[in-house]
Amino acid sequence: MEMRSYDPNEELRCPGCTELKTRADFYKRSASPDNVSAHCKACVKQERRDWRARVKVQLEWAQRCNHLVPELRERVEALEAELASALAHHEDFIAEMRLARGQA
Repeated sequence: MEMRSYDPNEELRCPGCTELKTRADFYKRSASPDNVSAHCKACVKQERRDWRARVKVQLEWAQRCNHLVPELRERVEALEAELASALAHHEDFIAEMRLARGQA
């Protein structure tokens, strides 16, 4: 791998904002061939802010919904009990009808 000479005033184009910026405007990254990150510091910071905002919204939504889970679970259990009761009554009704018709 060929080592490039380090010129702090060298201008690089950020693919995020498409602006030409000096090397000082980019974070260091030893894994890249030119030892700087692909995106400028401003774009990286904005992406981090956007990510934090997205995560915050998701967390708030999860916390809002989390208190609903027990209530919904109770409602589902009540509906399941109602359904089981209705099915039992239906089966009893069918059995009574068969007895009345002599189809037992």
